[in-house]
Amino acid sequence: TSTQQGRHTGDMRAFLLALVALLSTAAAFAPAPHPLLARLRHGQRTAGVSTRSSTITMACRLNAKKEKRARNVENMRKFKKPTGKKFGPGKGKGNSAKASAMGVKRAAAREAEANFVATLFSSVDPDAAAADEGATK
Repeated sequence: TSTQQGRHTGDMRAFLLALVALLSTAAAFAPAPHPLLARLRHGQRTAGVSTRSSTITMACRLNAKKEKRARNVENMRKFKKPTGKKFGPGKGKGNSAKASAMGVKRAAAREAEANFVATLFSSVDPDAAAADEGATK
C-alpha cells in the first residue's frame, strides 16, 4: 500500500505543478487592472487621484498631431503657389504672349465702344445742323 500511496502523491504533485504553471501563464496574458480599481481594492482614498495615468496612452497621438501641424506649415511654405495681383483686368495671368495679345484686343474693343457711346450721346445744335445741310447741298 505504501507504493500505491507514493505513486498517488507523485501524481498529485505533478497535477498541482501543472495547475500552477497554467494559472501563471493565464495571469501573464490577463489585462492589467485599472489604477483606480486597484486603489479601491487596497482601501486608498480616491479624492486626490488624477486621471493622468489613464490618458498617458494618448500622449503619443497628441505629439503626432503637433508634428503633423508643423509638417503642414513647413510644406505650405515650401509648396505655396506664386501670388500675383488678384484684382483687375489681366491681373495674375502671367506675361504670356497670348495674354498680351488678348489685352491689346480688349483695349481696342473698349476704345471703339467708348467712341460709339460718345456719338450716341452727343447733342446737335439745330441751327448748326441746318448750316451743315446747306453746305453739303
